[in-house]
Parts: sequence; C-alpha cells; structure tokens
Amino acid sequence: MKFYSFTKEIDGNEFFYAYSPQSRTTNKFTQHNGFISNKLMPNANGKDISIHDYEHISLLTKQRYCTGTTITLECDFEKFGAPLLLFTNDLITINGVQSYNKHVEIVAYEKGLNVWDITYAPDKPEERFISPIKTAFRKFEIKNNERIFITAKILENGLLVTVNGQTLQVEIPNMPQIAHVGFTACEGLNRFYSLKIEE
Repeated sequence: MKFYSFTKEIDGNEFFYAYSPQSRTTNKFTQHNGFISNKLMPNANGKDISIHDYEHISLLTKQRYCTGTTITLECDFEKFGAPLLLFTNDLITINGVQSYNKHVEIVAYEKGLNVWDITYAPDKPEERFISPIKTAFRKFEIKNNERIFITAKILENGLLVTVNGQTLQVEIPNMPQIAHVGFTACEGLNRFYSLKIEE
C-alpha cells in the first residue's frame, strides 16, 4: 500500500504533471497548509466567473498499476468544481506539452458521479478537443466543501467505483489493464488531500 499526503510538496520521483487536450495552461498545483489546489486564472473576470476560468491540472503516478489495484482520492470542491480520478496508458505530446490521449475519468460533482471514456479529438474544437463518452452516471448530492473519497478498483473490463457510499460497477471497452493513475482539478476550485494506492 502507498499513501501520499499532500500536506507537503509533491514528490517529483513519484508523480509527473500532464495536461488534458482541453487544458489552456500548464500551471502546477498550489501548495497550501494541508492540501494542494488549483486556482482562478489571472485573466478571470470576477464579475462573470465560469468553469473555464479555473486552472485545469492533472497529476499522474510515474508507476503504472494493473488490474486489481484500488485507488482512493480524498478531495473536496467549490465554485463548479469537479475533482476526478484519472486512468491512462496513452501519453502523447500536444504542441510540446505532455498530455494524454485515451483516458478514463471518474468525476465527482454537485449532482453526483460521472464516468467518462475520453479520447483526444484535434478536429473537434467545439468539444474542447476531446471526444467524450459517458459510460455511467449516478445522481446524488455532494455539497460544496464536503470532504469526499473517490475510490476505484481496476477490473479486467472496467472499474468498480465508490463515492461516499454510492457504488457502481462500470464496463469500459478497452479499459487499460495497466495504467498511470492520478487526478485532475476540473471546472472549478478543487482541493486534494491524499491519494492511496492498494495493489
């Protein structure tokens, strides 16, 4: 078992930054007392803040993990936030930036849980250069600033997902059997406290 607390600086021997095709910056997480977070981008208009005004940042493990591994992310959010667990074994470079192509996201947000199977789509600027397929959804309330635990076990054909007691098994075609795992700050303000990996 590996347990990473984000009360201190991120260990560059264990993690690396990568950026979704929809990211507009290559910023890094901001360290706080007890957690890391993204933040508003400097050019955000305070009178009309949207999901596009926050940094979109991903952090992945250098080690890859295989079927049977369970990952638990401790986090919370506010202001449109949608923290997510990320799985990928398809690293690419886009305009000189480390990114990822096919990936799976487990997203927690104010209306519940989404699971997405996503690929890079350079011909779809209207979709923020991604081609997303929603593979699962569970509706329930998650409140702003409520501490949540997103847990996922890698299965041969998908994931077993639990968020705050809500559990579902998701079938994902071509789910990578070995993958870098990590998390993304998406759409709003996201805070991350710890990551646990059990093989």
